Amino acid sequence: MTSASEPRICDPGGSGIVFPLFGESEHEWPQGLRIFLYMLGLFWCFMGVAIVADVFVGSIDQVTQKKIRYYDSKTMQWKSYVLWNETIANLSLMALGSSAPEILLNVIDIIAKDFYLEGNLSLMALGSSAPEILLNVIDIIAKDFYLEGLGPGTIVGSAAFNLLMIIALCIVVIDDGDVRYIKQLPVYCVTATWSIFAYVWLTIILLVSSPNVVEMWEGVLTFAFFPIFLLNAFAADKGWLGGKTEEPTKKLEDMTMGELAQREEEVRTKFGEHLTYEQVFRYLQAHQTGSRNSQAHYRAHATRSLFGGKGVKLRTFAKNLTSSMSFLGSRAYQIHPQPEEEEVEPACWFYFSSSKQAVFEGEEALVLKVLRDGDKSFAATVHYETGDISAIAGKKYQQAKDVLEFPPGCDEMEISIKIHDDDEFDEAQPDQTFFVKLSQAESKDAIKRVKVGDTPKVTVTIIDDDDPGIVTFELPRCQVCQPRKGATRDFQVLRRNGSKGECTVKYHTEDGTARAGVHYEATKGVLHFPDKVVVAEIPVNLLPVSRFDEVDTFKIFLSDASGAKMGLNSELEVSITADESGRASAAFMLKEAQKQKEEAEITQSSWIEQFRDAIKVGCDEDHDEEKDGPYKPSAMEYAMHVITVPWKLIFACCPPAPWCGGWLAFVVSLGMTGGVTMLIGDLASLLGCSMEMPETITAITFVALGTSLPDAFASKTAAQTDLHADNSVGNVTGSNSVNVFLGLGLPWMMATIVWALRGTHEGWNLRFQYDADLAWLGDMGSRPTAFVVKAGSLAFSVTVFSCCAVLCISLLALRRWKFGGELGGPTMEKWASAGFLTLLWFTYIGLSSWRSLQDLQV
Repeated sequence: MTSASEPRICDPGGSGIVFPLFGESEHEWPQGLRIFLYMLGLFWCFMGVAIVADVFVGSIDQVTQKKIRYYDSKTMQWKSYVLWNETIANLSLMALGSSAPEILLNVIDIIAKDFYLEGNLSLMALGSSAPEILLNVIDIIAKDFYLEGLGPGTIVGSAAFNLLMIIALCIVVIDDGDVRYIKQLPVYCVTATWSIFAYVWLTIILLVSSPNVVEMWEGVLTFAFFPIFLLNAFAADKGWLGGKTEEPTKKLEDMTMGELAQREEEVRTKFGEHLTYEQVFRYLQAHQTGSRNSQAHYRAHATRSLFGGKGVKLRTFAKNLTSSMSFLGSRAYQIHPQPEEEEVEPACWFYFSSSKQAVFEGEEALVLKVLRDGDKSFAATVHYETGDISAIAGKKYQQAKDVLEFPPGCDEMEISIKIHDDDEFDEAQPDQTFFVKLSQAESKDAIKRVKVGDTPKVTVTIIDDDDPGIVTFELPRCQVCQPRKGATRDFQVLRRNGSKGECTVKYHTEDGTARAGVHYEATKGVLHFPDKVVVAEIPVNLLPVSRFDEVDTFKIFLSDASGAKMGLNSELEVSITADESGRASAAFMLKEAQKQKEEAEITQSSWIEQFRDAIKVGCDEDHDEEKDGPYKPSAMEYAMHVITVPWKLIFACCPPAPWCGGWLAFVVSLGMTGGVTMLIGDLASLLGCSMEMPETITAITFVALGTSLPDAFASKTAAQTDLHADNSVGNVTGSNSVNVFLGLGLPWMMATIVWALRGTHEGWNLRFQYDADLAWLGDMGSRPTAFVVKAGSLAFSVTVFSCCAVLCISLLALRRWKFGGELGGPTMEKWASAGFLTLLWFTYIGLSSWRSLQDLQV
């Protein structure tokens, strides 16, 4: 309702915030031309607000992906976590990103109309969430805090389209027989309950507690419901309200190399060690619970697909993971197969069973085994000979040089070397060594080729057994690899320079940078060396710890030797390093994850890249230019790009999203969104006025179609791509709640405060002092000023929508019980469900339009 003295925006003397551009002369243009131009301009602005919303949600995506790095003192590792909880991010900043225009339009509309609220269903009634909330904020501010034209009907109409039509679309796009269910059911139950309560609350404050007026406590409480709603959803997400919740795992690109190694070990334990790096990565990528595409990705994908922009690469998850991971049951293939060697492989080869051997001086002979591997069907020979190191042939052992003849079928022969015992203890060099090596392997078959294998030489230590000897570590330091899972490592203690009689030695471990209970298990005990035994081992359990760059150390000490002397190396420093194969595997997976993250990035890091994307005509996100050549845009992509390129160039001026953590782009793009929203508000008003059509009918036809396409396409893509329905269904209920508490709560709270501070106001007196609908405020002529929100068709519309919402949510619950999921299902049933929701939407539109026409006649 406008004052009789105030001309409509399309009549001579009428004006909006920006339009008409040509002033009074524009009112003289032919009516048909004006309708055509206003309609053309309105849809062009719808394209603009969708594109700037793409920029806005990109900045929000940067903000909500902020990570905090911290040092975990328990595991002694650096870790990181995403600052924003996913549920809170989706219901707060991301909801604002998709609903920012509606907020501004509400505020500007009220301010522009001097903090009055008139009219019931706005021209934006069925706009997508992109122009809704911001549009209301702008509208309430621009109209000086009176509510006229664009108002709360925007919120209700949008909620109806989102809940009924978009969900209907998501139900039918799923393949026949396939289903998608809401995984975060507790969060969905909370948002669904609040989404119905939000509109019931509107009815209470407009019809029951203070009919046709919003009092200050009601405005403040409506806005206060927003943080309460977020806390409630957060509690449900954390499982504090009961029900099953699953904490999403980190995305692969956010994991440390240690965390990737742990996940890899889990996969290999389950499916086998034969898997290659690539196969492990594919499995982890398909099964990670934190890998859903964000709402920002779906929104950007939809907008750019519609308007010929650069493609957005989405993660695609197969529904049937078993078939998609079929390689898990087969032998692995090589990721980087090596070229086949042209060299002919030998038929067989000879080698020693060990590269080191020890023998007591008192033994008569040393027996060494020479093994034959490969084809044993033919005769072959191999030469052997001894050589001095510190032991002298003829004094400590008998020199030997001969040929071993292996008959067909023989795979093992022995070499016997005589040892000399001098019955004297040599203090200068008690233990002495010599070697035996293999050479000149020959085949008795002219076709077969033979060779000496990988262990062609053995070093023999002759141990002097005429003295008790000393106990010692061989070296003062050693290095071990960190096991992927708990493992025991044995550290040798040697008895040198004699082995006569029994001896014992105590041992214990001490922390260095490695900590007992974190990196290894502390141990202590006593080693026993029986007579003639020269080697004993200390077992230490190493614990699985993420390790790829750090090296930690601990020490093993020997003490209190009995029956032998303590040697020089009585302590051993053990360095724990990363396993090289684990490092390579984790590095490969991290590199691939980072590469895919960069390919899926929806924002650019510089203005040059933004302007290059702005002028580039379309690109299929799955197109491989190296393989398929340059991408060739379609005629439709060229046409849409030409139409929208001015918007793209304007919004490319927004600071790149990565700057300042996304906040700079957030503020600038919010201002840009407000600017485009003002144009939409004026053009929508001009179109409806020029067509002599009630605002409600204008909203549910032209405006709804123009603003809802990006949201509809985004939800459709989410339904088809995601494994679950959370992104396509669960967020609709959350968005509808936010629209009321933030989209109406913010501008209404502002308006109630302004009217409380204004006191007596001439404009308000002219409009409402003698309004019969406000009799409860007091006697005519002495009523206090208040923020007036005429219930009228708004309360009726809210009631109709609330009934439709209850039926819709009941239908989804029935589908979950009957088919196992809210979306998809058998062909007939899913089309019947979509038809029912569409019927509810048309019922809402029809009844709301009928009531609006009734109000106009009155």
